[in-house]
Amino acid sequence: MAREYYFISDLHIGGDDQLQICDFELELIEFLKTLEYKNKETELIIIGDAFGLWELTTAEEAEKLDVIVEHHQELFSQLRRTGERIKITLIPGNHDYELACYPEYTEKFGQFNVILEPEVSITREINGKKIWIEHGMQDDAHNHMPDFGNPHAQPMGYFVTHNLVGSAGRMSRFGRYNWLKDIQSVSPMEEIPGWMMSNYFYREMNPLLRYAIAPFLILFNISILYTLGAVLEHLRILPTRIFLDSYLTSGLGIVGNLLNFVFLVNGIIIGILI
Repeated sequence: MAREYYFISDLHIGGDDQLQICDFELELIEFLKTLEYKNKETELIIIGDAFGLWELTTAEEAEKLDVIVEHHQELFSQLRRTGERIKITLIPGNHDYELACYPEYTEKFGQFNVILEPEVSITREINGKKIWIEHGMQDDAHNHMPDFGNPHAQPMGYFVTHNLVGSAGRMSRFGRYNWLKDIQSVSPMEEIPGWMMSNYFYREMNPLLRYAIAPFLILFNISILYTLGAVLEHLRILPTRIFLDSYLTSGLGIVGNLLNFVFLVNGIIIGILI
């Protein structure tokens, strides 16, 4: 029984195109090298999401690991060397849930001296106490596996990640910044559309175009308040006629008429969105 444990998780190594880039790979390799000098009673436990299998759409089943190994040969060589000295155990997370679905993964990881335990959780004991170890996706409504071990029983998070994040990885090469791969960090997932629009506006959009669009965005926000005021007046919740009678724009001539038209169009859009 190991007496010294090291825990790491959520490495998210691998994925389509730019997602194969691992910014901390050299740091991880150096960490693994330090473990080579530990004694045989040491164990490294990787607690899920070690690999971005959901984000890798160019290969199927256990072949995904071959693609990742090809891009990170130095890392896997170091895993093999470290695994000769200490025990390395890996359990699945949600992003690499497929590790629990295909037995071939166990043999493939064995070649790198990594022991794959395709279970939701594992336990270890130290000083007479039991440690419960799991990734935690079973407590997440978006990532809960309804039938653990079934490759076709995927949660909502899989479809969002597989389609949006995988596509983002391929598209990020065309942008000035490699920010789209961070979409997997957005929570709750309902915030993804707003997150994408705001990031594109500030990071990718040409500054001149941004400045040109800014007045229309400001007018849209004003239109929300204007529409709300008109609705409240129509329902007689507000005793005024400021918004319904266009009092705020009545003295502005052609500009006022144009503003009223913009408010009307935006009001229709707001109604459709609601």
